[in-house]
Amino acid sequence: MLKHYQKHRDKVGREPGCALHVGGHETVECKIRMLDYDSAGLREKENPRLEECEQGKNQTTVCWIDAVGIDQVETIGELGRRFGWHPLVVEDIVNAEQRPKMEEYDGYLYITLKALLFAEESHEIRREQISLIIGPSYVVTIREKEDPIWEPLLYRIRHDKGRIRRMGADYLAYAILDLIVDNYFLVLERIDKRMESVEKELIVHPAAATVRKIHHLKKELLILRKLVWPLREMIGRLYKEEDALFHKEVSPFLRDLEDHVIQIIDMIEIYRDSTSSMLDLYLSQTSYRLNEIMKVLTMFASIFIPLTFLAGVYGMNFTFMPELHWRFGYPLILGVMISSAIGMFLYFRRKKWI
Repeated sequence: MLKHYQKHRDKVGREPGCALHVGGHETVECKIRMLDYDSAGLREKENPRLEECEQGKNQTTVCWIDAVGIDQVETIGELGRRFGWHPLVVEDIVNAEQRPKMEEYDGYLYITLKALLFAEESHEIRREQISLIIGPSYVVTIREKEDPIWEPLLYRIRHDKGRIRRMGADYLAYAILDLIVDNYFLVLERIDKRMESVEKELIVHPAAATVRKIHHLKKELLILRKLVWPLREMIGRLYKEEDALFHKEVSPFLRDLEDHVIQIIDMIEIYRDSTSSMLDLYLSQTSYRLNEIMKVLTMFASIFIPLTFLAGVYGMNFTFMPELHWRFGYPLILGVMISSAIGMFLYFRRKKWI
């Protein structure tokens, strides 16, 4: 956290557009994959020179340049200079804390959003920033680190599955956005399972640790809400506004993608309401258990009140108490006390209080 804030302090007073990496992730070696394809074939190259990447923006085929390692500021800056990106775009790319947004520039479109991954070992949601620069015939993606979520899309391109090899760069950009959004559903499924587990725990044995789990779920859902809400507006702008980069044949796919985002938003709102209900359930369970304990204690106190009264009366050491010297005084008082206790118990049973 201190390093994170230190990076923000380092940006204070700098000129706008000055690229400085901000983020808590470890240093990742910069890797570039270049895919150049059309319906006729595919040419793929690992770690091409930046000069080769620059040639991809003027080709008649679709060129996808996928770069990993946003902390490699010099490499990304050089890539931006060769493609003619605005310095503010480069600054946003290397800032891992950038909020999801879309900006239009002359000849290209800049989109940044978060990909969500569920870490199986820690059972936590991991965020990864994805930046897309979309041109007439190319798409550049810049990611924080290598992840397996891209394999289905790479498989479709390499094996010519579906329509992606016969479509343009706008459909490739849609496919990337769709892949990221679909992964949100997988994360929400994991959250749903965790919520079911916490709900069972609440009913069987609520504890303070359960409340911490609920608060952790609420925090994750709040972060998800902040990440997903801008996507609805962003995707809506892509097909509602006239944009030369996105053609009419891609609009139905973008509308479907917007519908998926709306479903995700609805699921997040439902889960947030459910976590609030679980907190109410925990408070109700705790209150019920406390009431049960107090009821038992009250029953015992009610039974022993008359016994305490009789014991207190005959515990007074007055000389002229009539029953003190009576032969049957002790058995009589003891019988009255037992009868009083049994009578109180039977009365409570009749009222169904115990």
